[in-house]
Amino acid sequence: MYKQTQPFKLIGDPHITRKFDFGVPLARKGERERSLFVDLNERLNSGDEPMVIMVGDLLEKPLCSLQDLYSILEMILKSAYSQPYRTFVMMAGNHDISAQKETKGGFDILNLFNGLVKNLIVVMKPTVINKVALFPWEWDRTALEQLEDVRGLKFRYAVGHWDLVKYDEMYADHMCPALELTKMGAEEIFSGHWHIPGRYVIEGIAVTCTGSMQPMSHAEDPNGKLYVTLSLEEYLETNPEILKNKYVRVLAEKGEEVTQLPDCLGFKVQRVSKIQSMDDHEPQVSFEGFKVSDVVKRNLAEHNVPEDIATEIKGKLNVDD
Repeated sequence: MYKQTQPFKLIGDPHITRKFDFGVPLARKGERERSLFVDLNERLNSGDEPMVIMVGDLLEKPLCSLQDLYSILEMILKSAYSQPYRTFVMMAGNHDISAQKETKGGFDILNLFNGLVKNLIVVMKPTVINKVALFPWEWDRTALEQLEDVRGLKFRYAVGHWDLVKYDEMYADHMCPALELTKMGAEEIFSGHWHIPGRYVIEGIAVTCTGSMQPMSHAEDPNGKLYVTLSLEEYLETNPEILKNKYVRVLAEKGEEVTQLPDCLGFKVQRVSKIQSMDDHEPQVSFEGFKVSDVVKRNLAEHNVPEDIATEIKGKLNVDD
């Protein structure tokens, strides 16, 4: 997690309503989901920074269960009421809000409390609070268009929910406008959205990424905090107690027997061929990070599908987030 030295505390993307089912032993079902709630609650109620900023993607999807929504609202409201000397900022991420504006979800309900609780601010449009410029995700406006909302205002820091790597034109609209932010007065720039923390260089400017609150997959956990990948030989030599609170992925060749670890957070076997290198513990082909929504949007753009029809297609295919 990013070490914070600014007069505010940043909480990376919580994705608190994410469900973990694949390869999870029956006795451990629900454990990871509960840990996300505990983790967020501890972060909201620790430290003494005057402002706490959740950088977006509080939720996994715009729509969530009533039980989850109740628990989230209770947690946030209790944190705000019990710490009146702190300002709590909840910023919208792309997972929090639907691209279909008429579809309202959990984050929209949280937004109803905006203004009702003095020290709770829900941010769905760019704004400046205590010299911090905040840029939530907006489906219908680009990152450059958002800058107009704060032009002329003074700020030292910029915190957003931006893309930090441009793979193709799909990622251009929401790329962090680092150079322009610097010209507008930002001395430091921070972003959520990308799940691996670190320093990214955009337009020659350093942008600090918080990463997600917890790693969510093997690809997002290079340090092996929760997710580990082992060769079959390494797996057989590792003390099971060490793997008890990990998601374990074992790389094994076709036909090799792998006995499932009875007690762990999650377990799966990745079949690899002999020609694949086991040195870096990564298979040659992976669907980590693959998004059906990206494929749909790319094809709609390539074929110049009218916006109203494209919106309808995305809605029917449920790729709005």
